[in-house]
This record gives sequence, C-alpha cells and structure tokens, in this order.
Amino acid sequence: MGFDADLVLKYTGAFKRAAANPDTGHLARSDISPLESIKKLEGKMVSIHLKDKNAFGDMSAPCVPFGEGALSLKELPAERDGQNYGGWLVIGYEADWENNMESIRKRVEFLRNNWQKSAPRSAPGCRRTPIF
Repeated sequence: MGFDADLVLKYTGAFKRAAANPDTGHLARSDISPLESIKKLEGKMVSIHLKDKNAFGDMSAPCVPFGEGALSLKELPAERDGQNYGGWLVIGYEADWENNMESIRKRVEFLRNNWQKSAPRSAPGCRRTPIF
C-alpha cells in the first residue's frame, strides 16, 4: 500500500531530504490509522494533509467537515505537539465542489476550537495570519 508509513520509511529513510506528507483521508480509506502513521513518521513529515471521512476503511467514503466523520482528529494535536512538529497543516476537502464554503467554514471552526490551543511552532515560510 503506497500510504503505509512503514513503506514510506523503508524507501526514504536513508535520504535526509526525503519527507512525508501523510493524508488522513487516504490513510483512512486504506484502513490505516492516521494517528499511528503520524507517530511512525515522526521527524520525516513536512506537512499533514488533514481530511475527515464518514467511514474508515471504505475507498468510496466521502469527505465530511472535521469532527463529523469517523476519524479521531481530536487526538492528532497532542501527537503533533509531542513531536514538536512545525510543518504545514493542509486542509483537504474533496466534495461538493460547487458549494463548499459552509463545509470549509466548519473546518476552520473545528481547527480553531480543537487545534489552536496547542498551535504548532511556525516552520520557515509559514504564515501565521488567520485566513478566515
């Protein structure tokens, strides 16, 4: 499986400039725990692509607003902080392309309420100005 953290580490471990971008949605679709993958990828991540899905292990599961799906996204900030992670957090939403502003607003609200309390340290080039 291409999203498996063990495979990522196996093929990139010897390269200092190779990095990971775990995608919580793709991991969940593939029946792989996003939290466990992020734990394994400590020190190798430059970004985390954050999504929530309405089902775990279902390749056709659609995206849903953060906190409304099957993933345990509230557990990830503690892991991020424990790793002293300072990379990018990428918000992903792959549904309702023509009318997605309300879902995006819910995502930002979820992040402010659940992730901002332990906000990551800024990585070089990161913008700390809220966009909403």
